[in-house]
Amino acid sequence: MKIVSLIFTRNEGELLHENIEFHIKQGVDLFLIMDSASNDDTVKVMQKFEKQGIARCFYDNKIFKQKEQIDRLARIAFRENKPDWLILSDTDEFWFYPKGLKAYFSCVPKEINTLKIKRYQYFPTEKDNSRKQLVHRRMLFRENGQGIGFDTGLGHYEEGIARSKIAFRPVHRDIDIMPGNHTVHFPGRRVLKVPKKECIIREYPFRDYRQFEDKVKRAEVIFRKNQLYKGNKKLGTHWHAFLQTLRQGKLEKFYKNSIFFDKYHLQKALTARVLVRDETLAKW
Repeated sequence: MKIVSLIFTRNEGELLHENIEFHIKQGVDLFLIMDSASNDDTVKVMQKFEKQGIARCFYDNKIFKQKEQIDRLARIAFRENKPDWLILSDTDEFWFYPKGLKAYFSCVPKEINTLKIKRYQYFPTEKDNSRKQLVHRRMLFRENGQGIGFDTGLGHYEEGIARSKIAFRPVHRDIDIMPGNHTVHFPGRRVLKVPKKECIIREYPFRDYRQFEDKVKRAEVIFRKNQLYKGNKKLGTHWHAFLQTLRQGKLEKFYKNSIFFDKYHLQKALTARVLVRDETLAKW
């Protein structure tokens, strides 16, 4: 079985390195990575793995067209790499199955060619293990599929479309991936929603304030340059809200009050089961 991961990334070099190392251990064979005008060490990380034969590097020349570029990567993979499964992953998303992804995919019925797998976001807290450098070992608390007091983009219900990410068998060259990598269309698609007790994706979008602020500023550039998002506030609604808060000079206050959990608010969230302690990756 051959698994190929498609990643669109910008200025997340350290996390990209962690992501690739993690997913190699999970059984991913090849990474097709599109860089979007990074000015940190992202390209250096990509090229390191390319030299090892683990990655193929692509560059979008500052046009910030994620959907079009992910479609392009999927078609290149279909045509040139012949994968059994493609996974559509962001740099901050970690796909995990205890026995590895190959073991999980090998159990999928042959008539099923598309999997919708739920993702759950981790949040920074006072009780994170600050002694650990790797994000997936440092952060310990994730949301539990309920509203947490602000719009994360996941919605308030576990079946919300934004909660799922996609893995699929590339059985047809006409691949059409929706913005955000939440769903895919191609002729003959047969979809299975994966129960969260079987497999989930753990996501680390908020790691510290500096990283959060940089991500909001990147969203501003995307909204300005990408015609898909320009003037369309139905796409990336939570990032539009974050950007408005930044313009008002209130982003750091919002981060401290709504994203970062101090000991008091963490305990309150745990009691209400809004957050749960999940050390699965930290102990793996």
